[in-house]
Amino acid sequence: MTTPFCGIDWGESRHDAAIIEHTGQVITDAKIATGAAGFSQLLTMLAEAGDSEDPRGGCALCTVHYAL
Repeated sequence: MTTPFCGIDWGESRHDAAIIEHTGQVITDAKIATGAAGFSQLLTMLAEAGDSEDPRGGCALCTVHYAL
């Protein structure tokens, strides 16, 4: 199983998320809602992308405003 990396462009009305492999190949991407429904969708995306024992995976967040 590959080690997935997640990137999130955090917006006011929606967020754009992508999960990629270490090679840069996109595993999945989606526009997700703000709030609990969006976080649930993001967690589902991450779970479906794969599970890895490799601790080098990560997640990056890009925002100017609206962060937690």
